[in-house]
Amino acid sequence: MSKLVSYLFLHMLALILFSPLVSAQGEILEVKYAVMSNGSDALIPLEILTYVPYCPPLSGIDCDNATTGEVLGGDEYLIYFNGSKLYLLNFTPAFTTLYPNYNSLLDLQLHGARFVKGSWYLNITFYPPMAEVSGVYRFNPDKFCIEPANISWFQLSTGEIKGEIDDWRIVLQSKSFENWDHANASDLWVTMSKTALRWSPGPTEVVNSSVFPVYFILKKGKQVRNITLVYLNMNVTRDNFTGPAESFWFPEDIKIVNVTVCKSIITTPNETMGHTTVRENTTTPIEKTATPTSTTKTGKSICGPGLIVIIALCIALLLKRRYGI
Repeated sequence: MSKLVSYLFLHMLALILFSPLVSAQGEILEVKYAVMSNGSDALIPLEILTYVPYCPPLSGIDCDNATTGEVLGGDEYLIYFNGSKLYLLNFTPAFTTLYPNYNSLLDLQLHGARFVKGSWYLNITFYPPMAEVSGVYRFNPDKFCIEPANISWFQLSTGEIKGEIDDWRIVLQSKSFENWDHANASDLWVTMSKTALRWSPGPTEVVNSSVFPVYFILKKGKQVRNITLVYLNMNVTRDNFTGPAESFWFPEDIKIVNVTVCKSIITTPNETMGHTTVRENTTTPIEKTATPTSTTKTGKSICGPGLIVIIALCIALLLKRRYGI
């Protein structure tokens, strides 16, 4: 089951079973991002998770006295920043072109991003319906296109992640001790409910505003630039929650762009997909290459008349040894 299918299933289950129980307890939003800069532009993975108190039906746990929390759902995005403007990347066109067996993309997960020898490389798992497609892709930000890279993530050098963009120093909103593939990460935990602190799984801040901006800062001397990534709607509860669109939204000046397949790949469709793998989400997962290359063997097998002759010779030898004929 893909991440998004699981996410929607959990939300439906929560709306049916949990809504009257946890609405009074509020919820906690965790937002994690990293600004992965090569010195002139940056890729920004953004993850938003929703937590509620752990008090499932028939568990005997009173929601008012819950002491632990659990993830109700989450969303992950990849943003490109060219030094002045933010672009929210939509990978569906590229994915459906590279893998024609799938006509939709439900979700994706970025495991890492590296800038090596002048090119961006992305380690991505795509989640179409009932499957997972993982691989390393080269990203061209000038044309907003990707192409499979014929290399594994472990063979790829770590490259260099810098702490500035065009001589502007990057300052994260809430720096954590974690990193996202060699880049420092910002990890925020926010809520409007003081009672949520009792079951919060992380260092949560209680805010008194229904709109909470997630951002990073660029500094150069006394100059400061605030780059807002997303706004959180802190007023959403289980009583009025209908989907992710109501719990957060992106700034109006962020542009959604479709990521396509680089033309060099389109003109050479027989090119190998490198280390890309497809995993079917069935009872017994099956892993296979996304674009299989020829596996024809030159050796000959023993079959047909040749096998009959060999059997006849074996029978003759046995008769000779037994009866002396």
